[in-house]
Amino acid sequence: MAGILVVNERYFPENELDAAHVGATSFSRSALRCLRNAGLSAGVILYKREKN
Repeated sequence: MAGILVVNERYFPENELDAAHVGATSFSRSALRCLRNAGLSAGVILYKREKN
């Protein structure tokens, strides 16, 4: 079983040690830790919105 999180690139820090920019980032990190601690595969897909 695997878990995949989709997060807006704008809110996800480049370094794992950097502070979270918004609550969603903190939640994503917690979810990843939870999946890893459960022995499951975990990944993140970052997306970027294009402004028209």
